[in-house]
Amino acid sequence: MKKIILMMLAFVASALIVTSCDPGKAAVQKFQSFYEYLDKNYDNLTQDQWKEASEKYQQLCEEVKSIKLSDELKSELATIQGKIVGKFTQRATDDVKGALENAGSFLEGLFGGKKEEAPAE
Repeated sequence: MKKIILMMLAFVASALIVTSCDPGKAAVQKFQSFYEYLDKNYDNLTQDQWKEASEKYQQLCEEVKSIKLSDELKSELATIQGKIVGKFTQRATDDVKGALENAGSFLEGLFGGKKEEAPAE
């Protein structure tokens, strides 16, 4: 049992060392961590936090431009970026749905509520 635990620790340590030495892998990991943050906190982020997240995403994109990536890492990064953009799109869609739901109530209030139809004769 101790050997298995030691082997697992050695594997984790070597993975960390390899990742820390390869700027491409480190950049992809930053995007992955960012996606996991958005996914985990999706329902709890405020409008301001979504704005900050958008700025953070732009910053990550700028950082990765200067890093030489292998084709494999480019593909992995593109997949993660797609997931991140999907979260931003989902949030925008949710915001529009909420605005449309509130628009009906707003219009009712603006025009004096629902009008009752005259009884049929």
